[in-house]
Amino acid sequence: MFLKRFLSNWKNNIYINVSSALFLCLIYLLFFHASDLTFFPNQTKLESNFFTDHVDNGNSVLNDTIETDSSVGIKCTIGNAFAYPYAGLEMQVPGDKILNISDYNEVKIDFQTTNQEHLFVYLLVKDKNLKDTSHRLVLRRLGCDLHVTDKRQSTTINFQQLETPNWWYELVNQPKTDFSDPEFERFKSISFTTGINPKINELLFINIYSISFIKNNTNTIWILVAIQFVITFSTIVLFFFLKSNKATVNQIEITYKPTLTENLGTKNDADFLGFIHTNYENPDLTLIEIAKKTGLSQRFISDSISETYNCNVKTYINQVRINEAKRLLISSELNINEIGYKVGFNSPANFNRVFKSLSSMSPSEFIQKNKAE
Repeated sequence: MFLKRFLSNWKNNIYINVSSALFLCLIYLLFFHASDLTFFPNQTKLESNFFTDHVDNGNSVLNDTIETDSSVGIKCTIGNAFAYPYAGLEMQVPGDKILNISDYNEVKIDFQTTNQEHLFVYLLVKDKNLKDTSHRLVLRRLGCDLHVTDKRQSTTINFQQLETPNWWYELVNQPKTDFSDPEFERFKSISFTTGINPKINELLFINIYSISFIKNNTNTIWILVAIQFVITFSTIVLFFFLKSNKATVNQIEITYKPTLTENLGTKNDADFLGFIHTNYENPDLTLIEIAKKTGLSQRFISDSISETYNCNVKTYINQVRINEAKRLLISSELNINEIGYKVGFNSPANFNRVFKSLSSMSPSEFIQKNKAE
């Protein structure tokens, strides 16, 4: 009964929806939101490594390296002594430290290249499943192939796009089945390598301006919005359903010694409703008085009226008084003030205020309207 009464009030529906929206926002902030993490440039000095395919007996050359507070890059010439020639740069967390990036799902990179169509980007993480910890490729590679142009550009890579290349499994001499999901909580560095089919014996350029890890919560936000929509839609449907099932008090006909046309339901209902209909002229009629005279609890009377008429006891009594006042305004010779006292109001001002509140017009406007009809 309490839930029905609570949901049938539009103010309570607003309260429910505002509360649920705030709660969902709190859930999002506590469990899903993460501020962007700037990896470069930042206040911590990163270690930069520059490399070519010399370790694989290639003949690519580093013509120049760039290392400032705002950019890191290389100028290189790719040779053809190695089957898959390359050159690149790596930016890593200094010393033995690692970085936990498991709260994020994307990496955003601002960079520039020249004379290239492809650029390999790798996140390097430590992996507990690697057996040979002395291997030169001790860090597991998680990479993707970017299509690039000869201009400064920005791209965002989702972690789900990253894969460990087959050549890394071959070089560490372990099958792919030995490894589970990447351990992003043990991130060590990020590298940029010239891509497939580089231009041979031409000057190539790679320059990195910024690297940030971000958390894209688009799917989560849509789920939370959908939950809020369901809550809002459900409360609106329940509100109109409960309102449509409420009886109105306007159908009650009251006389000085009223013959009740209202269906009074149970004997207890008849007891207190009959008492109200007989004693509505008493300006001191209250819930306490009704309960005392009928022997019923105040809670029972209040809940019964609220459940049946969607109002409190005071409003119900006033509705009975106003219904009788309407009859008297049309059929009696009493003036407006006399009628107000007659039906139980203790002042003309109070009578006029309640009449307009329940009828959307004043007593005099009601008279005028009914004369015109």
